[in-house]
Amino acid sequence: MTATPGRARRPRGAVPLLDRPLDRLIGKTTATQLAKQGITTPRGLLRLFPRRYDTWGDLTDLRTLKHGEQATIQAQVVHAAARRTRSGRPPALMEATVTDGVTTMGLVMFGNPGQMQHHAAQLAPGTTVLLYGKVGLHHGRLQLASTRFQVLDELDDVEREALLARPMPIYPGTESLPSWLVGRAVRTILDQIGPADVPEPLPEPVRTAERLVDAYTAYRWVHTPEDASQWRDARRRLRHEEAFVLQAALVQRRVQHAAEHTAVAWPLPGKESLLADLDAALPYTLTAGQARVVDRSPRP
Repeated sequence: MTATPGRARRPRGAVPLLDRPLDRLIGKTTATQLAKQGITTPRGLLRLFPRRYDTWGDLTDLRTLKHGEQATIQAQVVHAAARRTRSGRPPALMEATVTDGVTTMGLVMFGNPGQMQHHAAQLAPGTTVLLYGKVGLHHGRLQLASTRFQVLDELDDVEREALLARPMPIYPGTESLPSWLVGRAVRTILDQIGPADVPEPLPEPVRTAERLVDAYTAYRWVHTPEDASQWRDARRRLRHEEAFVLQAALVQRRVQHAAEHTAVAWPLPGKESLLADLDAALPYTLTAGQARVVDRSPRP
């Protein structure tokens, strides 16, 4: 289990940390970009799970890339060269070809001549490199544009081992909010919370019977796994949680339906208390589909 960070006791009546505005915890710039995706609290950010995990010891399968996505990949350089542009705006560009051993794709960067020459020299044939950019098509061929990169060969043994040993979470990204920036925001939140900040909707007997980790550990493992077994265990636990939340929502609907259609002329004893208890078991905002399931508006 992950060690519990030391934290000051929260004053009684204070807003739970997971429900506070994101801009107070991760900065306004990143919070503004996340708000465009409907994420405004730490709770919502922790529910933005990685779309996949890359192991930097392996080259990325370039066939999995999709046009228009912001991608982080590992590949090997085939060729790189810098040249001046005809328009002079920008003055120079660097073009390269990389491969995963089966598929090749191009990448392009723009800047001043000296900078582009330096990048071309860094990307010598055979170099293994981490690349980040927007996937597009150029003459019908995959191309990574607005590229940033990290040459793995430039890392010392300790840095390289640390990078390659852990699965790298890859988040849905945009041009203004790339995967690595989402990951940094998530880690900032994780550094500020402890087990007491994370509601536990699954009953202990369920977690014990299914051998599921607690909610706090699941969030840490799904976002910052030390190995593949951790993120797999975290995802299994979170799938159970989704199922539990949906089941609780269905119970809400049945209770509400019975209350609205009962032949008894007085309120169902304990109805409001039961609904309140069920609401308390739903610590996360329901999806649109789940919200429709528990819709309490009058029905014809």
